Amino acid sequence: MEDDKKIEKEIKESLELPEAPASVTYSVTSKDGYNALFTIRAMSGKELLETMKEIEEVLIKKEYKPQAKSSFRKEPDYVKDEKGNIKACPKCGSKLIIKFKKDGAKYYKCEKGGWDKENNKPIGCDFVDWLNKEKPTNPMTVEEYEDYLAK
Repeated sequence: MEDDKKIEKEIKESLELPEAPASVTYSVTSKDGYNALFTIRAMSGKELLETMKEIEEVLIKKEYKPQAKSSFRKEPDYVKDEKGNIKACPKCGSKLIIKFKKDGAKYYKCEKGGWDKENNKPIGCDFVDWLNKEKPTNPMTVEEYEDYLAK
């Protein structure tokens, strides 16, 4: 209970800070599965680290678990052969990645390829394997597929 009162006091004090130069946001789950999100602010990094240490000790004691979230970009899913080796683009030799269209259909494309929305055309390597048996010879490039659709 004493720890709870200390945390409550620190939270109230942190709410009085207009623009704290140091802050940290916790996203935790209680032992019963409830999620909580709160931010701690301090006037210095040193002060913040001291407060964090105290808060984290209480969270561990009360069996709260951190909600691990990554703000880093996820590595793409690469196309692999039966041995687990990443397949290379037959056009430029870069890695092939697995992508999904808006309708959920899967296709493979070169990691060096992109799409210029302004000019409505591919940029970089334009290799795409549509993986659709209804369409002509696979793999084909975006350009070949557009030619196919125009016929």
